[in-house]
Amino acid sequence: MPTLKQQIQEDVKDGAAWWNEDEFADWHDVNGKRILCVLCGDSRMKEAGARKMEERPEGVHINRGVLFLRAADAVGVPRRGQKIRINGRLYAVDEARLIGGAVMRIDLEANEP
Repeated sequence: MPTLKQQIQEDVKDGAAWWNEDEFADWHDVNGKRILCVLCGDSRMKEAGARKMEERPEGVHINRGVLFLRAADAVGVPRRGQKIRINGRLYAVDEARLIGGAVMRIDLEANEP
């Protein structure tokens, strides 16, 4: 029986549900490169946004999201505060980490007036 890490790597290779355009993934422009990935909001991130409320000026709201992509499509792990342009919109990296050595999760935030 494969380990979880091995199974994730196998799923990434064979285009399992996550990387299937008919399931979760869509093509997005990420820093000028067309990548099949999953871009979504994360309801758990509302708590982090509330904690950061005192850090931002009045009237500025933070739009938060999560980008999942194949680690092979990324050049290194982005650092906190690094800017990423997705579909023409600029986001800042809040956190980024590898999952199972094959999938990268990038927590994003963007200011909205």
